[in-house]
Amino acid sequence: MRQRGRNGPTSLPHWQPGTPLGRSWGLYGVVRYPQVLRHLPQDVRLKLVRRVLGPFGPWWLKRRLDGVVPTLLGRHIVGARQDADRIELTTWDTRGHTEVLRTGHVLAATGYRVSLDSVDFLAPGLRARPARNAGYPRLDAGFASSVPGLYFTGIQAAASDL
Repeated sequence: MRQRGRNGPTSLPHWQPGTPLGRSWGLYGVVRYPQVLRHLPQDVRLKLVRRVLGPFGPWWLKRRLDGVVPTLLGRHIVGARQDADRIELTTWDTRGHTEVLRTGHVLAATGYRVSLDSVDFLAPGLRARPARNAGYPRLDAGFASSVPGLYFTGIQAAASDL
Protein backbone atom coordinates (compact mmCIF):
# COMPACT_ATOMS: atom_id res chain seq x y z
CA MET A 1 0.00 0.00 0.00
CA ARG A 2 1.41 3.42 -0.92
CA GLN A 3 1.20 6.12 1.71
CA ARG A 4 2.02 9.78 1.33
CA GLY A 5 4.72 10.52 3.86
CA ARG A 6 6.52 13.70 4.78
CA ASN A 7 9.06 13.16 2.02
CA GLY A 8 6.66 11.92 -0.63
CA PRO A 9 4.91 8.77 -1.69
CA THR A 10 6.42 5.74 -0.07
CA SER A 11 5.88 1.99 -0.16
CA LEU A 12 6.47 1.56 3.54
CA PRO A 13 3.85 -0.74 5.06
CA HIS A 14 3.38 1.30 8.23
CA TRP A 15 1.00 4.17 8.62
CA GLN A 16 2.45 7.68 8.92
CA PRO A 17 0.37 9.71 11.38
CA GLY A 18 -0.68 13.22 10.43
CA THR A 19 0.29 16.38 12.28
CA PRO A 20 -0.18 20.09 11.52
CA LEU A 21 3.39 19.99 10.12
CA GLY A 22 3.06 16.91 7.89
CA ARG A 23 2.92 13.12 8.07
CA SER A 24 5.69 11.25 9.91
CA TRP A 25 6.31 9.39 13.14
CA GLY A 26 9.07 11.86 14.06
CA LEU A 27 6.78 14.87 13.63
CA TYR A 28 4.02 13.07 15.51
CA GLY A 29 6.27 12.47 18.51
CA VAL A 30 7.59 16.03 18.60
CA VAL A 31 4.16 17.66 18.13
CA ARG A 32 2.18 15.30 20.37
CA TYR A 33 4.71 14.81 23.19
CA PRO A 34 6.91 17.92 23.38
CA GLN A 35 7.35 17.48 27.13
CA VAL A 36 9.18 14.18 26.49
CA LEU A 37 11.51 15.88 24.00
CA ARG A 38 12.49 18.43 26.65
CA HIS A 39 13.76 15.68 28.98
CA LEU A 40 15.98 13.89 26.47
CA PRO A 41 19.76 14.32 26.73
CA GLN A 42 20.93 17.50 24.97
CA ASP A 43 22.74 15.76 22.09
CA VAL A 44 19.76 13.50 21.34
CA ARG A 45 17.29 16.40 21.61
CA LEU A 46 19.31 18.65 19.28
CA LYS A 47 19.76 15.86 16.73
CA LEU A 48 16.01 15.13 16.74
CA VAL A 49 15.07 18.79 16.39
CA ARG A 50 17.43 19.24 13.43
CA ARG A 51 16.33 16.00 11.77
CA VAL A 52 12.59 16.15 12.40
CA LEU A 53 11.94 19.91 12.41
CA GLY A 54 14.64 20.92 9.96
CA PRO A 55 13.86 22.26 6.51
CA PHE A 56 11.86 20.01 4.22
CA GLY A 57 9.67 20.46 1.20
CA PRO A 58 6.16 19.21 0.62
CA TRP A 59 5.73 15.55 -0.36
CA TRP A 60 4.38 16.43 -3.81
CA LEU A 61 7.50 18.38 -4.79
CA LYS A 62 9.84 15.37 -4.65
CA ARG A 63 8.06 13.45 -7.41
CA ARG A 64 8.12 16.54 -9.66
CA LEU A 65 11.88 16.95 -9.29
CA ASP A 66 13.20 13.36 -9.13
CA GLY A 67 14.86 12.46 -12.41
CA VAL A 68 14.17 15.93 -13.82
CA VAL A 69 16.32 18.26 -11.74
CA PRO A 70 19.69 17.09 -10.39
CA THR A 71 19.80 17.54 -6.63
CA LEU A 72 23.13 17.77 -4.85
CA LEU A 73 22.97 17.71 -1.07
CA GLY A 74 25.59 18.38 1.57
CA ARG A 75 27.62 20.79 -0.55
CA HIS A 76 29.10 24.16 0.32
CA ILE A 77 29.46 26.68 -2.49
CA VAL A 78 32.99 28.05 -2.26
CA GLY A 79 33.11 29.86 -5.59
CA ALA A 80 30.85 30.99 -8.43
CA ARG A 81 31.43 32.72 -11.73
CA GLN A 82 29.62 33.26 -14.99
CA ASP A 83 31.24 31.71 -18.04
CA ALA A 84 29.45 32.99 -21.18
CA ASP A 85 25.88 31.61 -20.86
CA ARG A 86 26.83 29.05 -18.19
CA ILE A 87 27.41 29.24 -14.46
CA GLU A 88 30.46 27.62 -12.96
CA LEU A 89 30.19 26.63 -9.30
CA THR A 90 32.98 25.31 -7.16
CA THR A 91 31.62 23.18 -4.33
CA TRP A 92 33.08 21.42 -1.35
CA ASP A 93 31.39 18.36 0.18
CA THR A 94 31.43 16.92 3.70
CA ARG A 95 34.26 14.51 2.78
CA GLY A 96 36.48 17.43 1.78
CA HIS A 97 36.22 16.89 -1.99
CA THR A 98 36.08 19.90 -4.30
CA GLU A 99 34.06 19.76 -7.52
CA VAL A 100 33.45 22.25 -10.32
CA LEU A 101 29.94 22.19 -11.80
CA ARG A 102 28.93 23.91 -15.04
CA THR A 103 25.26 24.51 -15.64
CA GLY A 104 22.71 26.95 -16.98
CA HIS A 105 20.71 27.45 -13.79
CA VAL A 106 21.33 27.11 -10.06
CA LEU A 107 18.95 27.01 -7.13
CA ALA A 108 20.93 27.11 -3.91
CA ALA A 109 18.98 26.43 -0.73
CA THR A 110 20.83 26.80 2.52
CA GLY A 111 18.30 25.41 4.95
CA TYR A 112 17.70 27.15 8.24
CA ARG A 113 19.60 27.06 11.49
CA VAL A 114 18.18 28.62 14.61
CA SER A 115 20.24 31.63 15.56
CA LEU A 116 19.10 34.36 17.89
CA ASP A 117 21.47 36.68 16.05
CA SER A 118 19.22 36.41 12.99
CA VAL A 119 16.10 37.57 14.86
CA ASP A 120 16.64 41.10 13.59
CA PHE A 121 13.40 42.59 14.91
CA LEU A 122 15.00 42.43 18.38
CA ALA A 123 17.56 45.11 19.21
CA PRO A 124 21.14 43.77 19.02
CA GLY A 125 21.68 44.33 22.76
CA LEU A 126 18.54 42.35 23.58
CA ARG A 127 19.40 39.53 21.13
CA ALA A 128 22.73 39.03 22.89
CA ARG A 129 21.27 38.63 26.40
CA PRO A 130 19.35 35.30 26.49
CA ALA A 131 21.22 32.22 27.72
CA ARG A 132 21.66 29.76 24.84
CA ASN A 133 21.96 26.08 24.16
CA ALA A 134 23.59 25.31 20.77
CA GLY A 135 22.10 28.51 19.30
CA TYR A 136 18.63 27.96 20.75
CA PRO A 137 17.43 30.13 23.64
CA ARG A 138 17.28 28.32 26.99
CA LEU A 139 13.68 28.47 28.14
CA ASP A 140 11.70 27.49 31.20
CA ALA A 141 8.52 25.39 31.02
CA GLY A 142 6.51 28.55 30.24
CA PHE A 143 8.75 29.48 27.24
CA ALA A 144 10.39 32.37 29.14
CA SER A 145 14.03 33.09 28.36
CA SER A 146 16.63 34.21 30.90
CA VAL A 147 15.65 37.80 30.03
CA PRO A 148 12.57 38.84 32.07
CA GLY A 149 9.56 39.33 29.79
CA LEU A 150 11.20 37.77 26.71
CA TYR A 151 9.52 34.57 25.46
CA PHE A 152 10.14 32.32 22.44
CA THR A 153 7.89 29.82 20.65
CA GLY A 154 8.07 27.74 17.47
CA ILE A 155 11.35 26.37 16.16
CA GLN A 156 13.28 28.76 18.45
CA ALA A 157 11.80 26.89 21.46
CA ALA A 158 12.07 23.36 20.09
CA ALA A 159 15.42 22.35 21.61
CA SER A 160 14.95 23.87 25.07
CA ASP A 161 15.67 21.53 27.96
CA LEU A 162 14.19 23.39 30.92
